[in-house]
Amino acid sequence: MHTALSAQRGPALLIGSDCPVLTSALLARCVRALNAHDLVMLPAEDGGYALIGGHRLPARLFTDMAWGGSEVAAQTLARARELGLRVACPGTVWDLDTPRDLERWRMLDAAT
Repeated sequence: MHTALSAQRGPALLIGSDCPVLTSALLARCVRALNAHDLVMLPAEDGGYALIGGHRLPARLFTDMAWGGSEVAAQTLARARELGLRVACPGTVWDLDTPRDLERWRMLDAAT
């Protein structure tokens, strides 16, 4: 993640491909949040996150994390505080990890 974000000239967002509730309005809120913050993140209900982005984020933000675990969002936020980063979390989302999540998505899709 650090490699992808640091390759950009300006602020950048990394977006998970398994989050059907990311809307253009929510993405716009994340972009606007970067005007006043170093880091923007959308924590997921399962303890991960579906989006992270920022301005020249330090590699330390991404090292020695419990990737794939239910604590990675909390660990990332704690690390960001340790690094003195200004953080915005414009919302909480859910993603598709289990059959139950798939059914939730189907119900959401049927309602629209």
